[in-house]
Amino acid sequence: MAFLWDQNTPLSVPEMEELCEKQTWGEHYLRVMLKSLENKGAVECCSFEQRGKQYARRFRCTVTKEEYYVQLAEKGGANLNGVFRATAVAMTKKADKESQEELLKKLEEIMEEYRTRDDGEE
Repeated sequence: MAFLWDQNTPLSVPEMEELCEKQTWGEHYLRVMLKSLENKGAVECCSFEQRGKQYARRFRCTVTKEEYYVQLAEKGGANLNGVFRATAVAMTKKADKESQEELLKKLEEIMEEYRTRDDGEE
C-alpha cells in the first residue's frame, strides 16, 4: 500500500517490478499481495495495459493513507477523538512557530471540509 501511495498513480505488476529496484519482490509475490489487498477492498483494478499479446491490470488504492490509519486505529479499539487530540497537542508542542502555523492551517482546512461536505459522504 505504501508503495502505491508513494507512486500516486495506478500501476500494473510489471510496472511495479520496474519501479521497485530497492525491493526484491518477485512477480508471484506481487500478484499474491495484490490479490489479498483486492480481496480486502484496499486496492482495485482501474484499467488495463497491453504488454505484448497480453493485458496487465493496473491497480490503485481505494483508501488514502490517512483513512487507512484511522481504520487501523478503530480496529485496535482506539478512541479517535482522544487520538486526534493527543496527536494535535503533541505535534504543536514539538513544532516551531512556523510549523505550528502550518499545522493549524491544515487542521482548519480539514475542519472546513468536514463542515461543508454532504451528509452522505461519511
